[in-house]
Amino acid sequence: MVTALPECDDTGKVIRVLGFTIDVSHFKFQARMQRVRMEEALEARKNQESFYDTVSHELRNPLSA
Repeated sequence: MVTALPECDDTGKVIRVLGFTIDVSHFKFQARMQRVRMEEALEARKNQESFYDTVSHELRNPLSA
């Protein structure tokens, strides 16, 4: 990420430009890891609901011989 700010004299003429850079790779890594964990949690929830649905169905309608 880059931020740049001009420094002007009394007449408004730009004397110099001050710039700052910030490494945001750790922010991007955290966001990526959060997204992966969210997807894993959603998949686990989906599997759990599927299991509950199957068990509930089998309790109501047992397998026949």
